[in-house]
This record gives sequence, structure tokens and C-alpha cells, in this order.
Amino acid sequence: MQWTRFWTVTAAAYLAGGRAADARRAVTAGMAAAAERDAHGYRAALLRLEAEVLLAEGDATEAQTRGDAALAAALELGARPEIAHCHALLARLSPSPSSEHAASARRIFEELGMTFWSALV
Repeated sequence: MQWTRFWTVTAAAYLAGGRAADARRAVTAGMAAAAERDAHGYRAALLRLEAEVLLAEGDATEAQTRGDAALAAALELGARPEIAHCHALLARLSPSPSSEHAASARRIFEELGMTFWSALV
């Protein structure tokens, strides 16, 4: 499980390739494996990836729900890179292009030196 980071790497690759159905299967497998092994540290990323799958499938309402849950899980862990990725996702779901989520994502990415990701928000 470690080399795929509980399927998060696989799901992200499928999403980047536009293969939402395959990404959904990877997220489902990752959630099951993480739950079985009490790998709570992967919950935020898996919820965010699930939200991205839902968004790719056109279900913005459910994507928002999962995105909010992902951000809460990331905040609970204090996982700043994942917090930034969650804010970036929620910014994409926001009706306002200059949303608070976008500003938060950019700020955290820049503080962490993640300029590639900051430029995408």
C-alpha cells in the first residue's frame, strides 16, 4: 500500500488522464485499504480525490460535500499541503473566481514553496 499511498497516486494519475471511472475504483480501493489498516492520514486525500472524481462526473453538489469533509480532515491532521489542495478544489467549486479558498490555497502553496501548484489556482 505504501508505494501507491493507499491508491492516492493511482487515482490522481487516472484523474489527470481523464479516466474518472478508473479513478473512482482506485479511490474506493484506497478507502477500503486505509480503513482496514487504520491509516487515517490518508482520509483527507482520499476524500479530496473522491470529490475530484465527482466533479469530473458532473456532480458538483456532492463534490462540495466531499471537499468540505476533506478540508476538515486535513485541518484536523494539520497537513498543510493537503489543506492547500482542498482549498484549491473548493475554489474550483466556488462561484467566485477570487474566492477565499483560492487565496488560502495560493498562500499555503507559496509558503511551502509549491509554486507549481500555486500557479494553477
